[in-house]
Amino acid sequence: MIAPFSQVFVMAEKYSQGRVKRTYAFWGVCVFAALYLLFGYGAALVANLIGFVYPAYKSCKAIESEDKDDDTLWLTYWVVFAFFGVIEYFTDILLWWIPFYFFLKCIFLIWCFVPWENYNGSFLIYNNIIKKLVSRYEKKIDQGLKEASAIARDAARQGISMVKDHASDPANMGKVAGFVSKASELVEEESKKDS
Repeated sequence: MIAPFSQVFVMAEKYSQGRVKRTYAFWGVCVFAALYLLFGYGAALVANLIGFVYPAYKSCKAIESEDKDDDTLWLTYWVVFAFFGVIEYFTDILLWWIPFYFFLKCIFLIWCFVPWENYNGSFLIYNNIIKKLVSRYEKKIDQGLKEASAIARDAARQGISMVKDHASDPANMGKVAGFVSKASELVEEESKKDS
């Protein structure tokens, strides 16, 4: 889990000439981060950075790797992270009343990205909550997306029509014609995809 940052602790041990063991340095950083999350200023930022920086780094590495299992791991994490973010947005006013909320959030996010197969929080949450919700409402979601796409396509067509109608000024004809032709192509491509 800490592989990208392990060199920092190795260097700390090396430069202290063995007086500071890397495990002590690691636990010292963990204790400092925990205390900062409990009592420090900007704990929300620190918790979000912890939940974003390492997973983003590992996601970039997963994209470049040949193994697809790590892609699934990190994609699942980001689905849970987004799900949690939406819930947090709507319950924010209540969450501020929970003592040490950002410390608990940090622990939750770390639990969601630990690479242990049986203890990975994102897999547990995805399989027990999100997957069931999506499968229950999948047809309604697909129908809503299809309707939203049709509404957006119609709005684009109306916008193109309005531009054509209001483009009577000869000075703007070249610009308007280029815009209209490109927009028309995009709308038609999307129509073909949906058909």
